[in-house]
Amino acid sequence: MSITELMQEHIWAESIEGAIYDIIPYLDDREKARAEDRGGVYKSIYFNGWFSGVGASAVLRAIAEDPPQSLTKKFDKIIHIDCSRWKSRRALQRTIADELKLSQHAMALFDRQDEEDDFSMVGEGSRAEIGEITRVIFLSLLQHTCLVLFHSGGNDIVDLYDYGLPPVGAFGNKVLWTFGGRLRRVSETTNKLNKSHLFISAVKMYTGCSILLWEEATEISLYTHKLGLGVSPEVTRECLLYLLSLDHNRGSNIIDYNWTIHAANYWVCDGIIVQGGQDNKKVWEVARALHQEIRLEDYSSNSRPNDWGDQLYTPLDRWIFTTKSNIHITADTTSIFLASKSGSTSHQPLVSLPIDMFHQADQLRVLKLCHCTFNFLSPPFHCCHNLRFLGLDSCMDSPQGREDSQGALEIFQRLWVLDICNTDWELDFPQETEQTMHAIIREIHIKNGRIWHKNLAWRRLQNLHKLRVIEPTSSWGTGEMDEFIDMVKLEHLDLSGNSKIQVLPTLARVAGLKNLVLDGCVRLKKISPEGLPPLLETFRFDAGSNPMVAAQLVKISLAGCVRLKNFLLCGALPELEELNLSGTSIRKVDLSDEVVRVQGLKKVFLIDCKQLRAILWWKHPTRRLEVLCIDNHERNSSDQGRAPSSDPSSIRIQQKNHDGYVITSDARIIQSLLVDFDDLITRSLYLYLYIPPSTSSRRYKGKSISSTGEAVITTKTSCYNDVLLHLDQGIVGTAYDQHDITSWPAPSDFHVEVGEGISLTNVE
Repeated sequence: MSITELMQEHIWAESIEGAIYDIIPYLDDREKARAEDRGGVYKSIYFNGWFSGVGASAVLRAIAEDPPQSLTKKFDKIIHIDCSRWKSRRALQRTIADELKLSQHAMALFDRQDEEDDFSMVGEGSRAEIGEITRVIFLSLLQHTCLVLFHSGGNDIVDLYDYGLPPVGAFGNKVLWTFGGRLRRVSETTNKLNKSHLFISAVKMYTGCSILLWEEATEISLYTHKLGLGVSPEVTRECLLYLLSLDHNRGSNIIDYNWTIHAANYWVCDGIIVQGGQDNKKVWEVARALHQEIRLEDYSSNSRPNDWGDQLYTPLDRWIFTTKSNIHITADTTSIFLASKSGSTSHQPLVSLPIDMFHQADQLRVLKLCHCTFNFLSPPFHCCHNLRFLGLDSCMDSPQGREDSQGALEIFQRLWVLDICNTDWELDFPQETEQTMHAIIREIHIKNGRIWHKNLAWRRLQNLHKLRVIEPTSSWGTGEMDEFIDMVKLEHLDLSGNSKIQVLPTLARVAGLKNLVLDGCVRLKKISPEGLPPLLETFRFDAGSNPMVAAQLVKISLAGCVRLKNFLLCGALPELEELNLSGTSIRKVDLSDEVVRVQGLKKVFLIDCKQLRAILWWKHPTRRLEVLCIDNHERNSSDQGRAPSSDPSSIRIQQKNHDGYVITSDARIIQSLLVDFDDLITRSLYLYLYIPPSTSSRRYKGKSISSTGEAVITTKTSCYNDVLLHLDQGIVGTAYDQHDITSWPAPSDFHVEVGEGISLTNVE
């Protein structure tokens, strides 16, 4: 619904205090008669703040922290709900429960239902509110008159009655809420409001913009304090000012600041966030913490520039965006973003940079050039000795003036961050045997470009923390397996689009690597655990959907990456036959058709995956696995400290009785053994439901059920004899008394053993 169709009120306020003064009468009913005269019966009050969202969240927070006396008299309960960072409906209800300080028993219901949803394969973002909690909340508030102050980070209207809050309007209850917060731009979401909402907005009063900026900064800094990395409001204000002033002046689609990737880099490299220099790990952590608390996705190159950046005071000539090469640069200039308007269209010439353009830029620290030409060997910004961030987008070489092959390399060795896009800037790197590289660079981002002439061994850049080489214009590979060896500081490696890589260089000695992205590396044949880092947390491979460049990957093994939590396969992988995620910390494996196509997959190993909760399969019941091995069962005290074997090469199958072998302590994993709810993922299955005894002296007693349906009482564990009990120092060998080993029963399609203490009540 258009805003013009809503019941609207405008307030004239230049500060947070002024806005509160004007909004309170709508809450304490002093404006009730006026609303009735206008025929308005509204369920809740929506506050849009200034400039479509600015300051709205700060107003709600201020009322919650120090409510006026007229509100404390009218409402005996003021409930403040901050979900400005939206996760799910479940998370919203948990926030309400935390605010109301519900009992431990009630809060435990969240954990219990989350666990159920894990096994039922319900995504975190799709988790709904819990009916029992809704009743508890409703009953706890039934005798109260409530004012709810609600920050919504979602994109849809939320009816808080669904979560247990008393209906708005009944018993005098009211809601004041906003989509604003975290510098979010809410012009699109407000169109979803309806006539049940009173729409209040503050008239744009440009004289108060600096005050509003301070309030936004203060609130955002509070979020960083909750992370233990407190950023002062003064520093936060400078960072927001940098973002807003440059964003407003960028023009329409002329330049992409890429705030979601580089905002934190700009703030550190420009010198706004300074705590001991770039080698101080804390300064980068603080910048990233602030980065995460702002809705930077609202400031993409496709979005409309913000409305109030030009109303904010910024130091003269300090941060410059321009489309002209004859700009006024002073000793105070620290950041320059130069983009050619004409260069954005292919039939127009690019801007040529004068040789002496940056002679006055002694303090220049951030420079991004788009659609410009200059001498790549002797760039005009060679004289900028404090330059720390350099971005080149769609730039071309234009030899002019002196030819100094070392000029460009000297610039590179001063940088902390380099961002190359659609540009081939070939640096004259010395041979490894000739000269040691003293580069201090922390991050390199390359997309459709390069910085090397023939190749580059990345191990020479020992200070790198993040490396993204996406769709390079030529191969950087030296043909050696140790190109990343001993890069102990590297945390993020993205080699997307490197379609010529056939063998992944060894990463085993890249001790700090946490994130590995291999999207589009379609010529890789296998990924093996011996070449992977020990602390890997995230792995992603998106093969794409182009049948002309089908992925050749046959085997993926991340076995033994004990910290791996996030694993994602996407696109078409027709050649993939084996997947081994044994010994990892994954909770869900998604092999559904909507995500990935693995029509040739035959073997899946998930041994010692103690956190495993769900597996999503394809929807073709005729497609079965030839081998499935799952073990996520609980361990007893005797297992602690023993290294489990997660390498399927140590599995010596002496006889094949079943295609699938599953040992688990939670019967709910059975839901993940079915394709399309009816058919098993394997043609035969041996399932052992087992809870280990608390002491090694205790013997298991359970019930064995064969495919004939006949139950047999057994006093010995006879599970995994042909697979898991032959692991070298294996998990089952450490979890079971070897004296209890017996031979496998005769082959059958389906064999289940249920151990003592197993519950089947939650299995559908």
